[in-house]
Amino acid sequence: VAGRVQMHEGLRSVCIPDVSPAEECATSSKFGNISMRSGEFVEVYKDQLQEWDAVLTAFFIDTAHNIFAYVRIIAQLLRPAGLWANVGPLLWHYAPSSGGSHDCVSVELSWEELRPAIERYFVIKELNQQDAHYTDGSRAGRKR
Repeated sequence: VAGRVQMHEGLRSVCIPDVSPAEECATSSKFGNISMRSGEFVEVYKDQLQEWDAVLTAFFIDTAHNIFAYVRIIAQLLRPAGLWANVGPLLWHYAPSSGGSHDCVSVELSWEELRPAIERYFVIKELNQQDAHYTDGSRAGRKR
């Protein structure tokens, strides 16, 4: 509720697809495997070297305490010519200014600072930046 200017801002609708991942990824669909796990990302995936053709990180990479470790693990997960697609902001969840613990340490980079680290492992084939109005805080009076 932090940052809301008016009471109704916490109740606006957001449309999400009504799709069952279990059905979409069923063996009969020939979709392939999908993995979503709880736990610390680096620890969960560190031993899955070159086991994936693609990795999608959706509203995720800004949860890293150390974004360099996330990028390195994603690169190691992929087979040669694998694809990493990312969507989501860099809001850095563990920043004290964003409500995180003051004793948490995290590496919080801008896109300009993060891009060279990504390009060490990946060739960026397409870059498309869009506003995500339900996360950017423009309706919630968030300071920019």
